[in-house]
Amino acid sequence: MKLFVVNTVMAFLVFGSLKGSFSKLLEFQDFQDPEGPWRRQPILIQDGGYQNLLVAVHGEVKESIGLIENIKDAFTKASQILYEATKQRVYFQDISILVPSQWSKNSSYESPRPNETYHTSRVILRDEESDAAPPAVPFVRQPGGCGEEGEYMYLPRRLFGSEHSIFGDPAKVIVHLWGHLRWGLFDEFPTTPNDQFFFQSNQGRVEPSFCPAELTGKVLQGNREVANLSVCTGGGNNVSCEFLLTDNDDGWLTRTPNGRGSLMSSYLQDSVKQFCHSEDEGDVNSRHNHEAPTQQNRLCLGKSSWDVIVESGDIMTSQTRRLNHAKPNFRIVQKVDQLFVVVLDARENMKENNKFQRMMEAYKHYVYDLFPPYSHLGVVSVNKTTEKVFPCLKLWETPGFRWFMDRDLPTAPVNHSSLGASIPKAIEILQERRDNISGSVILIMSDGTDDITPTIADVQDDIASAGVVLASLPFSANFSENIILPNTVDVKYTEFLENGKIHQRYQGTRVTDWTRFIRIAKEEVYLDTDDEYRFHVTIDVAFDGQEVFLRFFWRNSKPEVSVTMEDGTTLANYFNDYIGRKTNYSEADPMLINSQKIYVYLNSTEPSPQTITFEVFTGLSVRNDEALVAVRPVRASLMMYSSLVNVTKERMIRIYGTVSQVERPITACIVKADVINPEGGKTTLLFRDDGKGIDNHREDGIYSAYFTNFTSNGDYHVDMSVKIRKRGKWKRVDDLFTSGAMTPKLKYPIRYRYGGLPPFQRAPLPITFTASDVPKDFQTLDYLPPAIITDLRLVTTVLESIPTLTLAWTAPGDDFMEGQATGYELMFTSTRSAIRDDFGQVEKVTEDTLIYATLKKPKPALNTEYLNVTVAFYSDSRIYLAIRAFDEYNNFGDISNILEISLISGNTSVPVTPYRLQTTGQTEINQGNLSKVVFSLIVLIGTLSATGIFVLVSVLVAKKVKSRQKVSGSIPLVLK
Repeated sequence: MKLFVVNTVMAFLVFGSLKGSFSKLLEFQDFQDPEGPWRRQPILIQDGGYQNLLVAVHGEVKESIGLIENIKDAFTKASQILYEATKQRVYFQDISILVPSQWSKNSSYESPRPNETYHTSRVILRDEESDAAPPAVPFVRQPGGCGEEGEYMYLPRRLFGSEHSIFGDPAKVIVHLWGHLRWGLFDEFPTTPNDQFFFQSNQGRVEPSFCPAELTGKVLQGNREVANLSVCTGGGNNVSCEFLLTDNDDGWLTRTPNGRGSLMSSYLQDSVKQFCHSEDEGDVNSRHNHEAPTQQNRLCLGKSSWDVIVESGDIMTSQTRRLNHAKPNFRIVQKVDQLFVVVLDARENMKENNKFQRMMEAYKHYVYDLFPPYSHLGVVSVNKTTEKVFPCLKLWETPGFRWFMDRDLPTAPVNHSSLGASIPKAIEILQERRDNISGSVILIMSDGTDDITPTIADVQDDIASAGVVLASLPFSANFSENIILPNTVDVKYTEFLENGKIHQRYQGTRVTDWTRFIRIAKEEVYLDTDDEYRFHVTIDVAFDGQEVFLRFFWRNSKPEVSVTMEDGTTLANYFNDYIGRKTNYSEADPMLINSQKIYVYLNSTEPSPQTITFEVFTGLSVRNDEALVAVRPVRASLMMYSSLVNVTKERMIRIYGTVSQVERPITACIVKADVINPEGGKTTLLFRDDGKGIDNHREDGIYSAYFTNFTSNGDYHVDMSVKIRKRGKWKRVDDLFTSGAMTPKLKYPIRYRYGGLPPFQRAPLPITFTASDVPKDFQTLDYLPPAIITDLRLVTTVLESIPTLTLAWTAPGDDFMEGQATGYELMFTSTRSAIRDDFGQVEKVTEDTLIYATLKKPKPALNTEYLNVTVAFYSDSRIYLAIRAFDEYNNFGDISNILEISLISGNTSVPVTPYRLQTTGQTEINQGNLSKVVFSLIVLIGTLSATGIFVLVSVLVAKKVKSRQKVSGSIPLVLK
């Protein structure tokens, strides 16, 4: 029978370029994709205890035992704070700390488990004072939406040193960031220079923009107290104004009175150890501020932090528990020389179809070209019995030593015995070399025949207890002839050569450890007979003195290729050809190319059309550690929160591209991606980093797009390209970072520090997602609703004369954020719960209450909508509004954020950033709208006093004056 190993056995499939230059870029342990969000390690939880959390220290950090102890102390204290803040629900149970391999070896250190690497960890620590100059403040890279885990937490070295006081208690910083990382919370305080540091509430109070609600204070412009925010030109974050809490002379962000606050806002205060909630009967000191213009309110639609936490699986599956302590268990891990054992299947089942000879040929290439220098390799053969051929010997770089590994190998397939018996023998060989063999790899070369006990499934307990990784090495182009193990990489793109040598098409596999190499560019072009194509690739200064690799693929016949350097050097016959069964490729020997442009000319001489793919790679980190290069390279990556999408339920999948340089975001890039469907069709996506649509934050180096063009169930492959417009720029924030920890003295606008970058381009390794439950008529019927509106806001209110609200929001599209919706439903009621839970049954804003606007003609997606609505007919003192869009097929978007508005006369809310009319020349007022206004005024006149009539006449005169101005789109004339 063919072998299918049960899921508890850790396995992955390793491919290698046995002839090409890329082989030395690979390391076995980095091949298995983590199963967590964003293709990083999953954080597990059991009985309320978080497990599998890895804190990885970057190689630039100087060795320090004291640093390790400080990390332990901070996470231990953070665990207790987390336990109390979640009402005794969760805590940190198991934490691993990965120290750099260049630190001194310590017998107490353990070997990392598979995927315990710096680039798969969920918490990383760097030295902000190193030459690389990474960010100086903590943050979480958080591409996803509310309730979705972040990618990783970044901690600067000084957080655990004597300078940590600038951030407050390191333990509370960790808990604050954990809210971002684990639960998908957002900051409840200003996070960008354009955010309002304070605002005027619907009750007329000036309040700080954070939790809890109803904090009061005073606004100062210089030494003068001001009564209205309208004098703060430029908004609540203008340097001319600052807000001080009552009886607090040190600035409103340093502390709040009586311990009021939230761990997502005022966590700098020692007495704040809770998350804000929305319970009316709950603690008033941490009651959520629904009005505050914070990222938490905008992206979580007004939900409090605790509401989002409760909805997570962590709290729903965890019960309140009494613990003697919430102290984590720590283990220190350090990468050491890798141990490998190859199992060669030399049994009779390998006779047919020349499988044995092909396996032995592949083995030789693996030994010569794939295994990294200084690793250890042992060999086990399986025929009549299981035999040790070689112990674990160190693989030196000299070819002569590797030739030694060809000796005493089996020469022919004979007899039959248990394949599973080879595993204990391999473990025995590993333990001869080292007591702790956790993370070592047993590689099987076999067709998977496993019909004699013990089978591999029978010895899985041995595998698990030893902590080894079971993996396979392919030898056949017929995938069914190779051993089949779970958790393997996508093999559909692997090509096998006619002469038995194996190579890898890197763009199709899931080899994702991006420190091994960087793909600078990829050009794919469809050429007919005698078609020509010219393009250029920019090699930027980061790769001066580094090896660069060029290669191109073709299917039918080799095209004419000319490569010319900017300095005049021409590459004509530098390419070695490799002919495969389906796809062929040519690869140039590695060369040193300083920063310049490479000009490429392609000419297809094939009688029939063919697709030609040209790629440029660099092996930056193979022979030179990144810390040693003068200019740190810009890195780009593709990622998704999950690689599975149920189209019937979700309708779309969000895709993100990150562009960064030593954790600093790179802005002003042109980011595109081609999505190839199962039938081979292509859809091109343009990513955005402007804070609109599904993009959470402007200029954070996370570029966002979504895909909806599903054609069938199956795999969709995403390939991204990154180019700079003219000159790029990096962004570093020394005081505050999006999704980061705030510093104590933040009275003034947040200041970013920018730096220029020369032109560059990148083509990160592709990713694949799998679509299921795609409706058969998905391409012919309209299944896609408009996107949710997340920024419904009050621009201004006028409660004297005609009570009028001016609302604004960003228009969604017909299909999410594409196109133009058909209309809006704007609903209101007197209670928040009613509009949240029963949106369709509350009262609807009708067209006859609108002034100079309509709900029936939305603008195209991403434009700002303005709406003036009268509320004279409403008697309650407070209303709640929400809105949703719909398309021509009555596909309704989700309900927007809920807007709370006070209608008490005298509590006029002035916009923090004053709204100004946009005028361009002369026009007439729309007669339909004017009639509507006149009609509304006539109705109101009958109910108003003589004083009210005088005010109305004044308003009409003001409107007559303003009627000579052209109003852009449906921007309203605000009644004042």
